[in-house]
Amino acid sequence: MAEVYLNYIEALNQYDPGNEDILFYLNEIRNRAGIPDYEECYPDRLSQEDLHEAIMRERMVEPTSRATAASTRAATAWPRRRMPESSTA
Repeated sequence: MAEVYLNYIEALNQYDPGNEDILFYLNEIRNRAGIPDYEECYPDRLSQEDLHEAIMRERMVEPTSRATAASTRAATAWPRRRMPESSTA
């Protein structure tokens, strides 16, 4: 879903800079990863160019976080098996 949001806000930033959806969906992506809202971290970096750079940075980071999340889900999805007790004879 992040890819769809990134495509949307990238196009919107080019077509209608300043549209409130840009920050809304950028923050949706950031918040899902546990990162604070963009404007809280960078209150004076809200120009069209600044947001374009932020969107491109999210594009680079998002696949990594998605892969990490997938491997975490895979690692925790399998029930842990109890190891057989070794018999001492």
